[in-house]
Amino acid sequence: MSSDISFLKFVEDSEQDKGSSNVYEEYLSRVANGKMRSYKQIIHDRGEKQGQSYYGHVIDLTSIASRLCPVVGVNATEMRCVLLALTIHDMNKIPPYNKRPDGKEAKYADAATPEHIWEELERLEVDTFFPQWHDYLLDIVVLAHFHQEAATGTTLVIDQRTINECKLPRERIKGPLKSLMKAADKADNSHSGDYADQHEMHLRDVV
Repeated sequence: MSSDISFLKFVEDSEQDKGSSNVYEEYLSRVANGKMRSYKQIIHDRGEKQGQSYYGHVIDLTSIASRLCPVVGVNATEMRCVLLALTIHDMNKIPPYNKRPDGKEAKYADAATPEHIWEELERLEVDTFFPQWHDYLLDIVVLAHFHQEAATGTTLVIDQRTINECKLPRERIKGPLKSLMKAADKADNSHSGDYADQHEMHLRDVV
């Protein structure tokens, strides 16, 4: 699937769409409304997101992803992995992983290690949202890196052997899930924070 999602139509009122909405409501209640609120203190200081909190950026991305999941046939487990990957996709902006020992800014590949992502997801207490997340840690890491690869060149970090060690089928990770991560970011940039309908605005602002 191309990351150009202009040809897609969001699905409303189907059973699959309701299932995705339920997963996203769980995410908002158990992750976004919990310790993730600390992300409101992280403010983008450059680029298109300048002035926006990292919390707001994550809510934007996850809201869009929740609308796209039914379109590309994402199941509940895959959706939970995608939402958590989007939550920590900018590890180089999240303290303390954003700094090197010498105080300089950390590179993405150094910040977004499996160990750091494990620590951050533990801190966010995501078990209540996805009790099996430990088993899918590598899947979450790979999806987060896929989101960043165009800007950071992290394809050098994620090789085929790493993907083969993931729990989700590799054809799903390299296919629709990778495209979903990229499409959510592309759609967020095109929206610039403006949403087309009340449903998406409600999901974004519910917390």
